[in-house]
Amino acid sequence: ARVLPLAIDSDKVPSNGQPVVIHLNPSPLDTGCWHTFFWQNPASSLLRDLITGAVESPALKVGDLIKVKEGVDNATLKELGGELDRRGGTWDVLLPVIPAGSHTGWLEVLGFCPIRLTLVDSQGQNKRLEGTTLENYVGPGLAPGGPSYFGLWSGSPRLIQ
Repeated sequence: ARVLPLAIDSDKVPSNGQPVVIHLNPSPLDTGCWHTFFWQNPASSLLRDLITGAVESPALKVGDLIKVKEGVDNATLKELGGELDRRGGTWDVLLPVIPAGSHTGWLEVLGFCPIRLTLVDSQGQNKRLEGTTLENYVGPGLAPGGPSYFGLWSGSPRLIQ
């Protein structure tokens, strides 16, 4: 699963296996926002390049600060919908979990939420993403056994000789 340039508020992460809806309209009802990892300028062109993989998503860990941007960003939402369609209508992704509240400036990554993305609606008044949180998802390259944060299992410590 790839980390998308989209973050979800910590108080909006549902239980494992439950539906998730991320609204992106600039209002207090938003449940998430765009982010550009460590880049200062959250431009639409960079967001689209991160979605398509034209720009590789940098490694991200709990405690990092990411640059967030609220709002719909129609071109980016349409690009995400196109990428979902190219993948057959489902896409397993990781979303950074951020503190609830403001969607501007630099925010701390509190954890990651694994989601199976199934819908991107870029039309009408209720622009949103929908999916389901993945149960017992183990992060890429990790062995199961560590603690779970927002549904993503961390790896268990291993001794290396």
